[in-house]
This record gives sequence, C-alpha cells and structure tokens, in this order.
Amino acid sequence: MDTTPESNALVSIEIQPEYFDKQMNDVDTKPTKHRKGKSIVWEYFTVENVSAGIRRACCKQCNQSFAYSMGSKVAGTSHLKRHITKGRCKVDLHNQGHLDPSTPETGPVNLMEPYPESDSAFSHAVSACLSDWNLEGKVFSLTINQSLSEIGLNSLRGLLSEKNPSILNGQLLLTNCFARSLSSIAQEALKAVQETVKKVRDTVKYVKTSESVEEKFLALKQQLQVLSAKTLLLDDQTRWNTTYEMLLAASELKEVFSCLDTLEPDYSGSPSVEEWKLVENLCTHLKLLLNTASLLTSSVVPTANMFFHEAWKLQLELTRVHELFLEYVALPVPLTPAFVEQVNGESGDQKVEDGSVALMGYG
Repeated sequence: MDTTPESNALVSIEIQPEYFDKQMNDVDTKPTKHRKGKSIVWEYFTVENVSAGIRRACCKQCNQSFAYSMGSKVAGTSHLKRHITKGRCKVDLHNQGHLDPSTPETGPVNLMEPYPESDSAFSHAVSACLSDWNLEGKVFSLTINQSLSEIGLNSLRGLLSEKNPSILNGQLLLTNCFARSLSSIAQEALKAVQETVKKVRDTVKYVKTSESVEEKFLALKQQLQVLSAKTLLLDDQTRWNTTYEMLLAASELKEVFSCLDTLEPDYSGSPSVEEWKLVENLCTHLKLLLNTASLLTSSVVPTANMFFHEAWKLQLELTRVHELFLEYVALPVPLTPAFVEQVNGESGDQKVEDGSVALMGYG
C-alpha cells in the first residue's frame, strides 16, 4: 500500500522500529575532534575518555560502554552496530514496536502529548500531526498504546469525525483491543448458556475429584471403545479458553457420561441430548474465536492487517448464525398469541391469524 503523504489511498500507520529504515555505512570513521564520525552508530553512542589513551563508546540509551580505542589501536564500530541492530540494547528492545514509521518526505512520524497532560492534549497532538503530514481523510485506523479517559476518547472521536470521515464519524474508534473484544464475545456466548455450562462443569468435577470414579470412567470409555483422545479437565472460569477445552473434551466423551450411572449409582445430572448438542454448537463457534486469538502470539509486533481476514470470517459467521436464529425464532411466533399480544399490545387471538404481524416484531 502506498503510504506516502501524496497518496490519496487510505493508510494505516504501522509499527516499525526507527533504526531499521536507516542504512548503515560499511566504512566507519572514528569520531575525532577534527571530523565528525560518518557511521550511523554515532547517533546512538558517545565516546568518553576513561584514562590516558583509552576511550570507550557509551550507548546513549542504556549507558552500557564498549571498547573503542587504546592508544593508536581502534576497535571499530561493528560491535556497536550489533548492539543496536540486533536488539541487544535493552532500552531499544523495550521500545521496539512503538508507533514510529517514516518516509523520505516527512521523516520519522512521532506523536508526543504535550506536558501537562489533559483530556484534550492527545487529540490536539493528533490533529496537528494529521495536518502537518497531509493525512487528513486518509487514516483508516489508529492505534493507541495507553488508555485514555472517557473525556479524552470523546475528544479524539470528535476530531476523527471531523478530519477523517472514512472512520465513520468515529465509530471505528474502539476502546477495547482485539484480544479483549474476542474475550468479550466468548464470555457473552458462555453467559447465554451458563446453566448448561455449569451442568457440564459439575459433571466433569464429579469425575475428576474422585480417583475411584475416574478409574471407572476410563474403564467404561475403553469398554465403549470411544476413540476420543481428549482428557477431562476442570476449567479456570476467568479464562474462557480453558472453559472451551473443558466443554470440547466433555462433549467428545458424552457417550461415557450417559452410561456412567450404570457403574456409579450416585451419579446423576448428566446433560441431556439437547444440551450436548448445544455444547457442540457452542464449541464450534468458540473454536473460531480461539483460532483468531492465536494470531496474537504469532508475531512480535502484530498489526491490524494480520487480523482483518480473521475478523471478516467472524463477521460472516456471526451474521449467518444471527440469520438462522431469526428464522428459528420466527417460525413459532404465529403460534404464540402471548408474544403477539406483548408486541402489539392487543389480544393475541385477534392477531395470531396474521403471521406477518407477528414476524414484524423480529423483523
């Protein structure tokens, strides 16, 4: 994508360590009092005299020092380059991934919030930068590496609405990161069927908290020749992915649970056939979220374009499920006078004959 200021295309400012775009000279010149060093490393190092005839190069970022010269012998700058370019400088390594792209025309792109901090200071800085870099109307996404107050977010949303109509009047300014958005969707899905999830959890707990019951369970699994390699486990309710793993393992072993009462008379409360179907359907959709979330650990500095395809697949699947839900709910509506009465505020007997009236409630 062309991201130069002259381009009319929408741009997304991506993460890029500053020094990666700079060319390192193959021929280095040591800094002297008479001539400034030509190597790029001298933007990161200073030379200090430590004793008579001995000088050391000191990193400006982490203050670590390196041998440079002793008398007439000069160590060169190759080791200094490695310290910077290979991420060995701890301070620079920590700073990798900060918003710092650059172009030949504009130089480094940096955002700085002026001191003292205020709720509108950040939006003022963004406004000035968009104007200076000729990016008004061209920004498609904006990433912030720290939290803003609600007032600060509203101020920024107002700015984006005015300067960047492509962000849909600020609607694309999200307060949650991608990982938290996925987690929220998963938690809402689990909450919608929490009674069934609890029943499965209690069933798994019954087996896992008794060694004798677990032995009977495994023996019954072998007897029934259930091919699943999953192992039962209890979830951490604060981590939705562990709940998914628990539900998935239990659903693959549902045949064993349904027969467990033949060996364990005290066992009761196994999920019904309909509840197991619900669990399987839930696992299908949680797997989509889990696969998308796994991308978060696939790169040191993941960017928005990495997640676009996965987010798009989620959107299509959620739309499909929503349409199926509407179809499923709409079918019984004409047969439910109470629902028609609730929607229209009139007698259900008068409206039940007109199916279209009932369907309008869910249209």
